Amino acid sequence: MKEGPDKSVSAWEKAKILSVIVASVFIPLAVALSGNWHAKSLKEKDTQARYIELAIGILMKEPTPENEQIRKWAIDTIREARDRRDRTLIKKKRRTNIG
Repeated sequence: MKEGPDKSVSAWEKAKILSVIVASVFIPLAVALSGNWHAKSLKEKDTQARYIELAIGILMKEPTPENEQIRKWAIDTIREARDRRDRTLIKKKRRTNIG
């Protein structure tokens, strides 16, 4: 068994090897997860924008008894988007007031 300075050197070498292994696994994993989260966020925003466009197109048409339910959906969709935007703006304002 090694004693003294040689033992501490081998412990440092083991720590160095372990840190390289951990870094080679976790850094790419973190980058992949971050990229995936960002892509999902962009896709969700794109979907929301398309729903808004569809809702606006529905509301631009003349109201009739036949399209009453779809018009209600369009109004609700636009209101939800407005409320979501308002909540986001309030959160941003709170963050800037705190800092």
